[in-house]
Amino acid sequence: MRKIFIDCGAHRATSVKNFKENYPSSEEYEIFSFEGNSGFEGHFKKHPEVKLEIALVWVNDGEQTFYNNNREGSSIYESKGYRHGAGYRFNDSQVSAEIVRTIDLDRWIKDNLSEDDYIILKMDIEGAEYEVLNHMIENGSIKYINKLFLEWHCAKTKEISVEQHIELLENLLHEELIPYQWSYTKTDFNSIAISKRNIARKDKYDNNEKLKSFEQFEERYNRICKSFIKLQKRF
Repeated sequence: MRKIFIDCGAHRATSVKNFKENYPSSEEYEIFSFEGNSGFEGHFKKHPEVKLEIALVWVNDGEQTFYNNNREGSSIYESKGYRHGAGYRFNDSQVSAEIVRTIDLDRWIKDNLSEDDYIILKMDIEGAEYEVLNHMIENGSIKYINKLFLEWHCAKTKEISVEQHIELLENLLHEELIPYQWSYTKTDFNSIAISKRNIARKDKYDNNEKLKSFEQFEERYNRICKSFIKLQKRF
C-alpha cells in the first residue's frame, strides 16, 4: 500500500510545506501537486521529491480559460479570478485570461493509483471543486479517497449557487466522505468544513443574494451538518 497526498491548487508550494512540516507521518507519503500558474513552478525547487504538474484539475483532459491574477484566487471562474479578499477586486490590468492545460482528475487517479492505497486529497481550486468532486462521485474515483481536505469557494464565486454547495455536501455524505477544512496556515486537521461563511456571507458585490438564497436551504444544511458530526464520531 502506498500513501499518497494529492495537492490540487498547489500555489507557491504552501500546502506542501504545511503538510510536510505538520501532518502526522508525512514523510511516508508520495506527493503529487497540480497548479495552473506556471509562474509558481520555481517555488517547488525546495521540494524536489514532489511530482508537479502545471495543469488545472478538471473534469476532462483538454484546455480551459484560467483567470490568473498571480496571487491567491486565480480561477476558471471570472468572478473569482477578479476577486481578492473582502471588498477588493483586481482590475483588468491585473488579471490575464490564459488558456491552461487541464487534467481529468478522475481519470488520473484511476490510471495512477489504486483503491488499496491510502489517499489524501486536498483541494483549494477556487470554485472548481464543485464540478470536479461531483465528476469523481459520478465516475467512481471518489471511492479511492480516504481523507478529503478542501477550501470551499461558494461564497466568493458568483457562478456557484448555494444549492450546488448543499447538493455536493449531500453527495459527500452519501459517500461517507467528510470534507475537512484545509488551510496552509493552520495545523488543525480535524475541523469539518461546514461553516456557513463558506456558503454565504455579507457581500456588496452580489447584493447579499447568496445570504438571501441560503435561507431556503438552512434547515437542510443544518441536518447535513449534524450528520457529518455523527459520521466523524464513528471514525
